Amino acid sequence: MIKKLIRQAIQRCGYRYFKIAYQPIGLDHAYDVARFLGSAKNLRVVFDVGANEGQSVEHYVRAFPCAQIYSFEPFAGAYESLVRRVSNFARVRTFQLAFADTNRAARIQPAALSVQNSLRNELSGNCSSKGGELVVIKTLESFCAEQDITRIDLLKTDTEGFDLEVLKGAEAMLRSHRIQFILSEASLRPDYSYHTSFFRVTEYLSRFGYSFVDLYDHAFVSSLPTRPPLDYCNALFTAWES
Repeated sequence: MIKKLIRQAIQRCGYRYFKIAYQPIGLDHAYDVARFLGSAKNLRVVFDVGANEGQSVEHYVRAFPCAQIYSFEPFAGAYESLVRRVSNFARVRTFQLAFADTNRAARIQPAALSVQNSLRNELSGNCSSKGGELVVIKTLESFCAEQDITRIDLLKTDTEGFDLEVLKGAEAMLRSHRIQFILSEASLRPDYSYHTSFFRVTEYLSRFGYSFVDLYDHAFVSSLPTRPPLDYCNALFTAWES
């Protein structure tokens, strides 16, 4: 009775609360993934690709108590902030590294805001041998081979429009379903090229038996609540073994 009264009082104030274990699917991808796998302790390897300054790391450390978390950020300024932020987390390893469909290096001009850093300029030809930062690029598969990693429970990519190239560097792992869950930043606007197209990512992953699960962290075209449509979000995919 007391819980009911508290719930009603909170709702009258314009809020709603959920016990984390019973929160609706679609609010938090980390807790949803843990729920789908039966327990957060079942996640052992998490890749945070495009970690920037480590905004996701603290949440992953709390959500996955047994996971080794690999954080990747290729640009020097953001990487230094990432290292400082995770210095007290024994289960987090950091790498100044980008991922793509081939191993290579490229000079990329950093953006004014670190959260907007991207390797998209390399795809468009807007990079040169002079200036910018020298970025080391590997495929996910080559990195995993070097580190003796055979399976990834959650692969999160936030690379400002470069996510599909990251996935193309893991084709053999995708084909054998050695990546269980994939969370990629994607746009649902067909006329928008800043973020990777949700439809292109969905089509690509479907070739390897991955299915779309849900959308998270919705960002709309306008910050006003009366101005849809949905601009971009994080899309979760999975491949279940039959």
